[in-house]
Amino acid sequence: MAFALTESSNHDLSVAGEVNAMQATKGVAMNRVVLYFTFLILVSILASGCCEQVSIFPVGAYVANTGGQGYVLDFECGGKYTAVLAGSEMLADSTYRATAETITFSADSVCAEAATYAWIRDGETLIFKLRGEDGCSRRREMLQDVVYSCVSCS
Repeated sequence: MAFALTESSNHDLSVAGEVNAMQATKGVAMNRVVLYFTFLILVSILASGCCEQVSIFPVGAYVANTGGQGYVLDFECGGKYTAVLAGSEMLADSTYRATAETITFSADSVCAEAATYAWIRDGETLIFKLRGEDGCSRRREMLQDVVYSCVSCS
């Protein structure tokens, strides 16, 4: 009878070991799930913090055609923008700072001074109106009252 008890004890220990192993496996899987969702939450928080301009200014790519000139403006998160004339002539590769009503374009290789424009978004279009002075005729021509259409924007 002592043998049966020992055998039973070994069996119980074996079953208990399997149960502990299964619980450990479930615990590891659960930890992975928790880590995965934590990672997703952190990435979304960082991404939204990285692009605070999105809620202020509609970043993305816009195109316009005025007076036979085709323009492409690409506003990135973090305040960087590029302006390209159709035919791939780079007009600007610089920075901007936006508020809920205005956007200030920094000086760059084409325009020696910064300039501020009001911006208006109406559905899929974006229009700029000069506020104050802009001594850069190229930028004025590209922005002032030109209607841009969203190609890929937020």
